[in-house]
Parts: sequence; structure tokens; C-alpha cells
Amino acid sequence: MLARQPDIETKLYDVLRESFASQRRDGLHLTDLLNPRQYYWKQLDPQPLTNGDIGFFAGGLGHEDAVARLLKEDFHETPEDIVDGVALRPDFVARSSRIVPEGSYVEFKTRRSNLPKSDDEANDPARGLTTYRDQIRGYMALKQRPEMYLLVLSLTEGKTKDPLSSSAPVFAVYKETMTPEELAQTRDTLMSRKILLQSPAGVDQLPLCWAFLCGKWTKALVRDGGGWSYQPKCPWYDKCRPQDTDPNRGGRRDA
Repeated sequence: MLARQPDIETKLYDVLRESFASQRRDGLHLTDLLNPRQYYWKQLDPQPLTNGDIGFFAGGLGHEDAVARLLKEDFHETPEDIVDGVALRPDFVARSSRIVPEGSYVEFKTRRSNLPKSDDEANDPARGLTTYRDQIRGYMALKQRPEMYLLVLSLTEGKTKDPLSSSAPVFAVYKETMTPEELAQTRDTLMSRKILLQSPAGVDQLPLCWAFLCGKWTKALVRDGGGWSYQPKCPWYDKCRPQDTDPNRGGRRDA
């Protein structure tokens, strides 16, 4: 007989939570500049990781470790670097040219599904790989690299709402390029955010984080009225009130 063990699961989550907490990073990191309000609240009102956070982080690390082992002849994991007072670590640097040019940086991401159907969609600010691009363009600007690669593992690509649809894991590789002007502009933006985060500025003076970190709109079933409601995700949503800056984050839903 197989029996699930909820009490042991609780212990497992507690140990994983402690492990992640012990690896907490000091100083300013690139992701802090990309999501400055979360950094602000983490300093002011730290919150423990949820079970969902732990699951996502563990899954992402597991896939990254697997890729690192399988491609050890071609990709080398990079150490953390500090550039202009900002800590950053692209996932890999190419040690051969079998996959991408030797010396190129590669960032690895996993997602559930829904890879862009075209390069135009991938670059679309609303529908594309915007958060991934923000991060790798930050790496590029701080390290002064005109190009970098993004490796995405989509775990259930092809899956739709149709119960008969099939899916499969899919790897996708993208190359991001930036002009010298874009590199300089992006670096200036990041440095401005760094200065702002190190000042006494209030949260309402800080740029918003990525939209998905705040929450999402959900629509009720027709039998329940069919109306839209906003479901906050961020633990500091009520304190931060991002909807005061962007009504689409809970104030109102544009058509």
C-alpha cells in the first residue's frame, strides 16, 4: 500500500526553506534593479518563501544542473561577478564553439509552455519573452557584450485546453543583440535605479516590478457571473499598491 506522508512533506519544505534562506545573497544584484520594489520590501519586511516558490526554484535549479552536466564539454557555469557595484551571474559561458561561439554567455530558463510562434512575437513587449530579455540585456549592458544567447526549455510545449492535445519538452535557442547606443542606455537606466535604491526614496518613487510578480487577472465561470477579478501574488501587494501607478495591476482591467 502506498500512502502519502503530509507530515514528512512539511518537514521537507521546512528544510528546503532553510536551505534557500542560507544562500541569501548580500548586496545589490541585477534582478534587484529589474524589480526594485521587491528589493525595497525585502529589506523592510522580509517574508519566508512559500511552498510554491520553493517548488519553482528547486525545479529550475534541477533543470539547470542537468543541462550543466550534460553539456559540460561545451558550457561552463560562471562565477558571480560584480560590475559597477552590481552583482550578476549569467548561467553559462561557452567553452567550445560546437553550440554557440566560444566565450559567449548563455542564460538558461525553463517555462511550462507557450514559446513564441515567431521572432516578432518573442520581441513583443506584451506577449514576448520580455522578462528574459530584460535580464540578459542587463548582463550585456554591464559586461559590455553586444550579443548573448538565451536557452529556453519549454516543458509541455504544444499543450492546449483541448484534453486530446499532446505536448513534449522543447529546447529553443535565441540570440539577443544590442547596439552600442542600446548598451549605454540600458546601463544608464540600471545605474539610475541603483542610485535610487541606495537613496531614502519611498516605494512610490521606484519603478514597478515585472507585472507577473504583482498578480494576474482571472475570469470567473459564466455560472459564477463571468466577471474579472485581480488575484495578487506579491506578499507586499497591499502595502506597495502597484495599481496606483498602473491601474492594470488591480485597479481596472483594460479591454
